[in-house]
Amino acid sequence: MASDNLSNSVVQIVTDYKEEPNNAMKLHSNFKTGLHLNFTVCLERPLFGNIPSRWFVEWIEANAIFGAEKIIIHNKSLPEYLDPYVNYYKSIGLLEVIPWHLQLVSTNRIDKLTHMDLQMTMIYDCFYRLQKYSRYIVYIDIDELIVPRSPSDRTWSDMIRHLNCSLCSHSYGARQMLFNPNHSSRNNTTLITMDARDRNTEISKYHSRSKYIANTFFIRSLSVHLAYGGVENSTTCVMPIEIGGLHHYKRIQISRTTQDDTMIKYRTELQRRFQITEENVIAHLWKQHL
Repeated sequence: MASDNLSNSVVQIVTDYKEEPNNAMKLHSNFKTGLHLNFTVCLERPLFGNIPSRWFVEWIEANAIFGAEKIIIHNKSLPEYLDPYVNYYKSIGLLEVIPWHLQLVSTNRIDKLTHMDLQMTMIYDCFYRLQKYSRYIVYIDIDELIVPRSPSDRTWSDMIRHLNCSLCSHSYGARQMLFNPNHSSRNNTTLITMDARDRNTEISKYHSRSKYIANTFFIRSLSVHLAYGGVENSTTCVMPIEIGGLHHYKRIQISRTTQDDTMIKYRTELQRRFQITEENVIAHLWKQHL
């Protein structure tokens, strides 16, 4: 693969990595040249299955509050009931949906590794799409949020400014904090991030279920739970939990919990944005049927 100014511009295909390529396909970008996004969120897995519409909206709006200017998802089989929300967010330029049809293949390797290969393909697909156009890429799953946890911080920009190690960091690592949402929250008017405030007292170590924000100026090697390397002298900055953390909302049994009210500072704005989105989606549907 040839490159130009640290950005891939030509793809060459061979059947063996030792072969000399005799072909080249030039890559064309639909983006404007130069950085014009600060933070972009990329899902690390293709979306499929039963995703509650209320959580879908809450997740997107929370990321927008934190600073996301674009959210990219790879769509395997989104349920039809999400179409009005997907179409609305696409119409305002916040959401980009990439069809994703890669399938598992029969190999001698265990399925877990094959799933990992597909996930890594998505991670790098997002990186190559964005490295010239977005300064930061936030890699998370649909049930996760990287949350600025300091009472004085509301955005990822605030959070990064308060990190002592942020100047030459190729990534900012967030340790996992497990929250178990109440089952009833999926079906009533309560926002999950406001209702699910009991979290596991044990916070995962970095490298174990962690996620990260990649700095596209410096990052060069990525993985699912951490970034491996960047340009010379750049490092990973692991965020203290007082400044930032990965809030993972997952229905599992948590034996020892503590109350965590970090997300309460967003209650008013998140509820307001949620209500506005619901109204705009209804108006959008109404216009389509006129």
